[in-house]
Amino acid sequence: MAVRKYAVAVAFLLVVSGCGGSSDTATPATTVAPVATQAPTTTVAPTTTVTATTTAAATATAIPTTTVAPTTAAPTTTTAAPTTTTAAPATTTAAPATTTAPPTAAGPIPLAWPHDVGVSHFGHISAGRGSGPGGWRRPLKGTFLWGLVEATPGRYLWRRTDSVVAAIQAERIAVLTVLWPFADWDQEACHGDRPKSPDPDKRLGDSLYGPCDSDAYASWVTATVERYDGDGVDDMPGLEYPLRHWEVANEPSMQTPQLANFQGNSADYLELLKITYEAIKSADPSAVVFLGGQAGMRDPTVEFWEPVLEGASGFFDVGNIHSIRTSETFYSEEYRAFLDRFGHEAQPFWITEAMIDDTTRPREGQSDDERAQIALTGSVTSFLNGVEVILIAGMAYDDPKNSEKVQEAWEVVVSTIDLFQTVTPITEISARFEMPDGMTVYAIWDGAGLPADVTGSVLTRRYDGVEANLDASQVTSELPTFVLVG
Repeated sequence: MAVRKYAVAVAFLLVVSGCGGSSDTATPATTVAPVATQAPTTTVAPTTTVTATTTAAATATAIPTTTVAPTTAAPTTTTAAPTTTTAAPATTTAAPATTTAPPTAAGPIPLAWPHDVGVSHFGHISAGRGSGPGGWRRPLKGTFLWGLVEATPGRYLWRRTDSVVAAIQAERIAVLTVLWPFADWDQEACHGDRPKSPDPDKRLGDSLYGPCDSDAYASWVTATVERYDGDGVDDMPGLEYPLRHWEVANEPSMQTPQLANFQGNSADYLELLKITYEAIKSADPSAVVFLGGQAGMRDPTVEFWEPVLEGASGFFDVGNIHSIRTSETFYSEEYRAFLDRFGHEAQPFWITEAMIDDTTRPREGQSDDERAQIALTGSVTSFLNGVEVILIAGMAYDDPKNSEKVQEAWEVVVSTIDLFQTVTPITEISARFEMPDGMTVYAIWDGAGLPADVTGSVLTRRYDGVEANLDASQVTSELPTFVLVG
């Protein structure tokens, strides 16, 4: 038995684009973006359709899709995927993967979505430039902040956002971009006499209400999406591939002195969501709009989101749940049911903050080993519940907040099943993943074994990286384990 630990070191070059005025865009004094970036304000329907089941209908887009095959459809052998799920179908959460049409001499030259970007089922959160596991990154906090780009009404300064995008694209990472709808000058226009934010973290400003000037805000959103959509019109100089995935603020229900991301009620956020959705789609109809992350499933949070989901039909493409050291399955089952209850069965969902451990806020009740095991069991269960992508919190390599054991367990999970094409439940404590290289990976825990028809030599890989070549009849799962066959 050999011990294999997974440590990933990622280095990249930071590319900053900020010379010659290319990063500064002056807008008319009315704060409406230039004509080249002005788009209709009507809502454009999503260009593709997601089915209400966990297997999405095939479209012209490609994504790391969680295709859950029913247990009754499992094949009699273990080396071939079910015939109905041999390829990962597409959903609306993907950027276009089809080759762009040949440009004409007179028209703009759009960027094609690269085949190697956005195919991962995992990612991480960082300040923007910090690397981490998986192929997705969600920059926090305040990177795409209205007041940072438009500090003075009518003038857009793109230097910081351009530099973050360039750094991320140098690593061939896909981005889920959070749009923060706050600008000090706008907040003062109608919220100046209202209570300031209770959160001492002032990166977003000290007033976090909905926009006063909705037209100015919508113009900024449209200009932002236009700059990074890769359509050849008013794009960022040096853009390598499009940004397609946009999140409307973050955890708006969090309004405490310890953490405040928004000041307002459910109706205020719903209005913000509608304005932002229409502005995004007017610039890029193929864009994918996410709800702001829901901070778990506790009663106050659920009560905030219920009116939002009741009125949000047609104004978001992907649901969004967070689990910060609270759920061993990252609320995947509860959140799926929550979306369904309000008629959003067709909407897929992501876990955009999954955190098991936090060394800065240790808590009792579980050992380090027990927490590390959740990386495997929680991820597998979440994918079986229909989650498409899991973004891991506290895993940025330049600012890790997980213990070493939890960090290593996440690396094992990501390196083993990151690119899976289909996942099939076997029992409540076992599942089968089909990989693009033809390999089958079984996940087993709590005493589950392999199906009887798996025979011969297999490679076992525990959650902690311990590997062994065994005969299939010898495989046990006292500890969470992957079994690689083929």
